[in-house]
Amino acid sequence: MIRYCIVCSGQGSMGVDSLDFSKPFISTTNVIDLFSSEFGWDLFSVKNGELDLRLNKFSQPLTIATSIANWIVLKEYLPAPILFMGYSAGEVSALGCAQDSNLSQIAKLTHIRCKTMEDFSPSRSGLLAIKGINKIDLLELIGNKSIYIAIINAYDHFIVGGSEMELILLEDLMYSRGTWYKRLNVSVPSHTPLLKSATVQFLSEMNNQSYSNNDLHLPIVQGINGMPSNKFDIAIKSIGNAISQTIYWNQCMQFVIDSGVNVVLELGPGNSLSKLFTEFSPSISARSVSDFRTPEGVRNWLLSQSES
Repeated sequence: MIRYCIVCSGQGSMGVDSLDFSKPFISTTNVIDLFSSEFGWDLFSVKNGELDLRLNKFSQPLTIATSIANWIVLKEYLPAPILFMGYSAGEVSALGCAQDSNLSQIAKLTHIRCKTMEDFSPSRSGLLAIKGINKIDLLELIGNKSIYIAIINAYDHFIVGGSEMELILLEDLMYSRGTWYKRLNVSVPSHTPLLKSATVQFLSEMNNQSYSNNDLHLPIVQGINGMPSNKFDIAIKSIGNAISQTIYWNQCMQFVIDSGVNVVLELGPGNSLSKLFTEFSPSISARSVSDFRTPEGVRNWLLSQSES
């Protein structure tokens, strides 16, 4: 028996080819149309290469719509997973997949999240990935800078967020130590206290929304604490709080492993999460939809894992 988990990617792997897997299928037209209508621009225009994917207003809806569209295609070919989880903006995607209904509600949620983050994000800011340093040493190097740990991927792998100027200073420190770092292709310091006002605004606006169904089709794992939820309103609070709180992705991955999962399928865009899983636990078999050309290819790989 395959006990597998679906993981939804964050914005860092967004590219012009993100919608390539789902585009040929009529079943995904509704998703793309809903998000395009909600945001006022055609998501398929990403293929023209004219969009600045560093901008949250483009990368966030594209990221979320990509995962949901891919799942709508794949769920007709695959057995049901036992869990959904999402990395950063991917937590919204996970909710859309687990809800299994009323995608217009998810498109609206995405728009509210996107707008509140843009409205309250400090200018000239972003995120920096750092690997090869422990948390104590990292915090010592950060010191009294306005830089915060946004995501914990592993004991020596972090995403930090802050102002452009202070991130440059931190990059210099990482360079002098010989520590690996990489600036992420985003312009908002997500999951840091710099967006506390965005959390307040998001939750306030979501309180005015009515939910068609509070029960989720399958549980999702909350990014802020690595715990499962099968209620829409609890998931909304987690997503809202995660805008300005640290994401404990390491705890999310540990919960998945403790749940008896042995296979992970990343919905895309990109394959960064499948790589994180195999680094975190070599016993996990993890692949991304972006590794395949067809749903049949994904199904054949997934079913082959029951024979391993």
